[in-house]
Amino acid sequence: MKAIVNASSLIPLLQLTFRKKRITTCLVSRQFDGILKQLSSIVNFFLKSQGQISAVGTVVSAGYGFICGAYMPISQFGEGLQKVLSFLPGTYGTALIRSHSLNGVFREMSALGFPDEVVEGIKKSIDCSVYFFGNKVTEGGMYAVLGGSVALLIGIYILMNIFIKDKK
Repeated sequence: MKAIVNASSLIPLLQLTFRKKRITTCLVSRQFDGILKQLSSIVNFFLKSQGQISAVGTVVSAGYGFICGAYMPISQFGEGLQKVLSFLPGTYGTALIRSHSLNGVFREMSALGFPDEVVEGIKKSIDCSVYFFGNKVTEGGMYAVLGGSVALLIGIYILMNIFIKDKK
């Protein structure tokens, strides 16, 4: 009976861990979504009809999704292009979503005895670890890039509304 009590006492801890992972993934997803919304707002500022906004928004979001690594890992691109794409904030949002989603898998691989080099190699190959000119970007650094980018794009949009009065 004591073993059952001890095992059942772990359930709240497991639920808390699962909730924390969902909240973190949701936060990254919201920041990434914020970047795309602000980018669309800036591009759409100069368009006049809903049809134009819809068409341009589709092309911009699909193109940005491709170049930030959402559809294909950036590690599959050439080294020069990887360096250019490391300036895009979406690259870090995609890496954070992948990293948080696969963290449990990587921990389990390590627990099963996979060498750390193998686990790190897999993380690097699917862009869970992002490198900025050869330096690994920390998780906190990725969050800072996302938050700063959202703030910058909101600021640009506000300034556009203040200084460009005859939009249409």
